[in-house]
Amino acid sequence: MATDAELRRQLVAKEVTRVGKNYYTQDDRRYQVGDEPTGYSDCSSLQWWVHKQVLGIDIGDYTGAQIMSSRLTTVSMSISGGHPDASVMYPADLLFYDGGSGTVGHVEMYMGDSQLIGHGSGWGPVIKDMASYNASRYSSGRGIMCVRRALTGPEKEPIDPAVPPSISKAGSELSLTDGAGRLRLYCYDGVPGIGIIQNGKSIYWDFETLRQLLER
Repeated sequence: MATDAELRRQLVAKEVTRVGKNYYTQDDRRYQVGDEPTGYSDCSSLQWWVHKQVLGIDIGDYTGAQIMSSRLTTVSMSISGGHPDASVMYPADLLFYDGGSGTVGHVEMYMGDSQLIGHGSGWGPVIKDMASYNASRYSSGRGIMCVRRALTGPEKEPIDPAVPPSISKAGSELSLTDGAGRLRLYCYDGVPGIGIIQNGKSIYWDFETLRQLLER
């Protein structure tokens, strides 16, 4: 079964498949999001379609319904100067924006890596830089109202405290690995460090090297 983190990336990937393929409309064609070679959508029907396709849930087909949908959870975060706290955001989070009159008027999806994807006009959807887009909307009185998400599970699976770490010794190396084998604390020739398993290979850093990297 896919984790929430994996499903979030599937939501983003599904939306990316429509980049540049859809023409913006608010008439009844807006539900033809996945048509080929040309589809149609507006900001909210795009998000409605993506969630329907990947998760099989109906989050509402317009922003007024989506900002109130029980299928979505509002993320508790600070929003300062039109910029959300990216440290608590997950890929596939939905950012809802003021339409200019104090009511919701637009929605975008967070892709991760400070990028958004959404459909606001013309051919789309379009991938854009989150910081510059949010600053532009905020300066015109149409900034973020809230951020909501369909999947609330963690981005990284927590270490199961019921699974004891394994301790091994090989020559002068003593290592302590979590139950999932992802994190390793080690001591090699008396030098402590930390390591991860990446692409099947062990990569280690001693703590002094880590300190120097953090101070750069």
